[in-house]
Amino acid sequence: VAADAHAYSAALGACRKGGRWQRACDLLGEMREIDGVEPNGYSYSLAIGACSRAGQSEAALGLFEERKALDEPLDAYSCVAALEACAASKQSSRAVALLEEMETSRDASLTANTFAWNAAMLACSRAGEWAEAIALYGKMGEYSSRRVESPAPPRRRAPAAAAAVEAEAAGPAPVAARSEHSVATAVDAARQLGDHAMAAELYEKSGCRTTMATNAYLGALVAAADWAGVVRTYEAMGGGGAGAADEQSKLHAIEAYGKTDPERALELFEEIGGGGE
Repeated sequence: VAADAHAYSAALGACRKGGRWQRACDLLGEMREIDGVEPNGYSYSLAIGACSRAGQSEAALGLFEERKALDEPLDAYSCVAALEACAASKQSSRAVALLEEMETSRDASLTANTFAWNAAMLACSRAGEWAEAIALYGKMGEYSSRRVESPAPPRRRAPAAAAAVEAEAAGPAPVAARSEHSVATAVDAARQLGDHAMAAELYEKSGCRTTMATNAYLGALVAAADWAGVVRTYEAMGGGGAGAADEQSKLHAIEAYGKTDPERALELFEEIGGGGE
């Protein structure tokens, strides 16, 4: 019995989950050769995801270009997978252009969600475009509230990085709510820019106190040699749950306590297994 489109889709889904990118590309090729089993947008989205998950950015982006040529609307999953590929390959300009296409689309299925914004921010960050990453963080807050109010927001330019901290997410259940990844990327970008005051403001206004976000802020405090701030922030971290201190948090704290409380620094050093047996 010959495999049909549903069988190929199932196989492509397995490739995506397992990161079998080359097999996914082969399956697309097979589909093109079989009458009645022409690959569609869903097929491409699975193959793009397989390539992206496997770290094959160029293959993912190549398939995305083929996907765009199909006579059917783009879907959010394909776009997010392409944005993740842009992040992996540090293609910030391409990521920002794709995000803007999603942002201004009137197609509800192409809504730029949190994953899309985070991937674009990460692409900018990895490319060393720190100000652009922070600008996207600010624009993400604006976009969230606009999307709740209107399904077709007008095109808007990204705000200057210095003004990004003024943008606040608003409205019920925003489509692209800022996540811990958003906050951590923005705070780290401010650290890279050497703007420690902005890092502090981004962190404080976000209200996000997860381990990931707080570690990014601790890194900014360390870069600013604000040892008292490191100690204060570290000690405010919970002993469990989403905001619990991990090894990275403790490494930052050890550096700060080394300047202010050597005994405490040694205690933490022992906690993380420093010094061996």
